[in-house]
Amino acid sequence: MTFTEIWNEAYNIFTDGERTEAGRYNDMQRFLLDKVKAGELSMADKCHMVADIMETAGI
Repeated sequence: MTFTEIWNEAYNIFTDGERTEAGRYNDMQRFLLDKVKAGELSMADKCHMVADIMETAGI
C-alpha cells in the first residue's frame, strides 16, 4: 500500500459513522500499527497521520 492508500483507509475507518468514536479510533490505531509492523509506515508517520486524520475529520 502507498502512503496515500494507508491514509485514505485509516480516514475511512475513523469516519465510519456506524460505530462509536472510541471504536473507530481504536480500529484506526490498530490498522496503522499493523502497517508499522509490516514496515509500510514509520512510527513517526503513524503519529502524524493520526493527528492529521483527526484534524481533517473535524474532531
